[in-house]
Amino acid sequence: MPLSARTEEFQVGHFGAATARAASRPSVCAALVAIADRQEFARLGLESQLKLVDCDVVGMAESATGLLSLELPKSTVVIVDPWSNGLYEDKSWRELVEQGYRVLVYTEGPLNAVRKKLISGSGAKGCVLKPEPAGVLLEAISLLHCGHTYFSAASRAGREDCLKLTPRELEIAKMLAAGGINKEIAGSLGLSVRTVETHRINLRRKLRIDNISELTRFLMSEGLA
Repeated sequence: MPLSARTEEFQVGHFGAATARAASRPSVCAALVAIADRQEFARLGLESQLKLVDCDVVGMAESATGLLSLELPKSTVVIVDPWSNGLYEDKSWRELVEQGYRVLVYTEGPLNAVRKKLISGSGAKGCVLKPEPAGVLLEAISLLHCGHTYFSAASRAGREDCLKLTPRELEIAKMLAAGGINKEIAGSLGLSVRTVETHRINLRRKLRIDNISELTRFLMSEGLA
């Protein structure tokens, strides 16, 4: 049974920590959980509240690197925030994936295209965003514990337009954002000017963007420029 079905109330606060009042404390799940988050308040909050639903927190650290130094059972659901230090990814979380742990990415949103692609291609078993209702996190932990995967709707939501771009369109979009003009781009890529113009039309249609400034801001927001 999903964890969320066995708790009366469990609400996540602004910083990803949680407050909860359990209706009772049956053994809802024997999940082993480890937590990596830079904020001590978030770690301790999650630890105390997960215990209310009978999860066994077997390790905590400021980063995935810290968890790598622990001897965790391979069945552990590892909750990590690769970007808890801001813009920079803690790459060691992918080593946890490679070592066979059930990694659940738990981070702020919305996710841009680069982060979505990184998570989906990493082998992580799930992703939940911190602002989501706590029941979503509990559901994810329960499913990962049972050997399933779980990617919340919010973690998959957002502008998917850029993912529909062909590699050539994305290449031209980046060159346009860098100040390139049609003739220069055509010469650099060995294309005709007419072909570049066609790609620009496709970019405007797919991204619903009318000028270079908007294109530049969009690429930056998605981590593409």
